[in-house]
Amino acid sequence: MEWLRNKISCLTAAIAMSVMIFSCSPVDLDFSYTPEEGGPSGEISRVPVKPYKDVFIIYSMGFNDLNSYLRSDIREILSSPLMTNQRDVLLILSHLSEGYQFSKQTSPSLTRVSRDINGDIVRDTLKKMPAGSVIANTDTLSSILKYVKEEFEAERYGILFSSHGTGWVPEGYVSDPEKFDPQDDDELIPILARPRQKRALYNIGREEDEPAVKSLGAHCISQYEAIEMNINDMAAAFPYKMDYMIFDACFMGCIETAYEFRNVTEKMVVSQTESLAEGMDYETMTSYIFTPSGPDLEGFCKNHYDFYNSRSGIYKSATISLIDCSRLEPLAQSAKHIFSTYRSGLNTLQTTRNVQQYFRNRYKSTQQWFYDFGDIVYKCGLSEDDLDEFNRRLNDAVIYKGATEVFMNDFRITCHSGLSMYLPITYRRDYLNTFYKTLEWNKATGLVQ
Repeated sequence: MEWLRNKISCLTAAIAMSVMIFSCSPVDLDFSYTPEEGGPSGEISRVPVKPYKDVFIIYSMGFNDLNSYLRSDIREILSSPLMTNQRDVLLILSHLSEGYQFSKQTSPSLTRVSRDINGDIVRDTLKKMPAGSVIANTDTLSSILKYVKEEFEAERYGILFSSHGTGWVPEGYVSDPEKFDPQDDDELIPILARPRQKRALYNIGREEDEPAVKSLGAHCISQYEAIEMNINDMAAAFPYKMDYMIFDACFMGCIETAYEFRNVTEKMVVSQTESLAEGMDYETMTSYIFTPSGPDLEGFCKNHYDFYNSRSGIYKSATISLIDCSRLEPLAQSAKHIFSTYRSGLNTLQTTRNVQQYFRNRYKSTQQWFYDFGDIVYKCGLSEDDLDEFNRRLNDAVIYKGATEVFMNDFRITCHSGLSMYLPITYRRDYLNTFYKTLEWNKATGLVQ
């Protein structure tokens, strides 16, 4: 698997840097579009209006079971009112599979959507990569962002990642923990030689009455294997700082992810739980992104919460928060003091796990890595002064938070601080805990010793 990943990584980087196709044709997103006519003559001017004000990138990784949902997302945003300012630009990098035919290769494409000097909407394919390219890859991410900076110098940059997500957990771990941390008592048997029943990834084989979710992974090789990006590698791939990042993916609302990206983005929109596959409200998204005063991220989050909270049954399920990454250093300092001073209380919670969870009970054996950060700290037995100090730091960092009362009829959300965190498991989690020690959050706070 590793040799394949490295080979794909090198190939993708070369492709992304060298292949560029400029076109005045309809958008190449596996759809059929007709460019809007502009002006009395029906001709469209392709001259851009510079300098740019806001550049919003949608990084849509749908070479997996979410392909139909991500295709609908793109259709929705392209049918929305879009931008009114000629200096605003929407860029869509999309890679979609054809159903579950993961062996059938498709081509990723980068599309520009903007208004020309006549004020007419223009949709152009800027890049098209060869079939088989992988965008769920740090080399591709870095090269695309460099290209955007060179071609679209702007006042502000924002990016939305839409795909599966696994929070801070290392690639491949959530789908098959035993491959990395064996639970068999017979340690004489090599891990890979143990008979384990393969489990299909993502939503493949889910119950018909169960909504699909955006959890686990990004680019499918098969129904059982996928290429993912670790958050520390992903953060290191950014060649410049973003003004904001939005994750339309599961479990990304953890302090570990936010802290890893603290020097990569000013603000971050994330979910602590899984996200239903239909995702965010793409029909109204640009009305919050492209405003005269800049992106209204708090309004965007509130709209997301109100949308899901107004629904019923299993579909009334969502968590969302807006994080100010510039305020995370003081929060880390407070957490470091707490983890050191109240270690005995933290150790008790590791055993009882009497804390607000964000994973469904059906996955309790394989996804118990996401608990409410605030609830963990509160139940460690802090003094009043230390608790007040922590809450001040937490409230400074969490600009907005919203959560439905119940998630997918599986567990109640009685405590929602706006961030989740790992509650360390010491028994047979050597690989997981060793990886955790490489994260910036653990280096700063010493949670896992």
